[in-house]
Amino acid sequence: MAGYAIECIIKARLMTCFDALTLDQLQSKLRTRLADPELKLRVHSLDQLGALYPRWKEICQDARFKRCWAAVRSWSVTWRYEREVQDELVAKRFLESVREVLQCIQRRF
Repeated sequence: MAGYAIECIIKARLMTCFDALTLDQLQSKLRTRLADPELKLRVHSLDQLGALYPRWKEICQDARFKRCWAAVRSWSVTWRYEREVQDELVAKRFLESVREVLQCIQRRF
């Protein structure tokens, strides 16, 4: 569920950045701004969502963020349905990366 936290904070920060009260409003504003009538925000791609933020490239230059983002961006909604248990150490590292990314987004987004 930690991946959903990243997805939600990115969407919330985009809504604040573009003065939108709903995802539909945000989607409409971004479609106009980016001249992309097919743009969809009801997605789970963290890279796709992050790239919509005007200063995303700047945030991605931060070494700590870049290292943690590499782990976080591998998240998939299907993880919760997979029966295979992840190695505990891998899971802990993923959660640590999520915490770091959340902090960075809160500071710089």
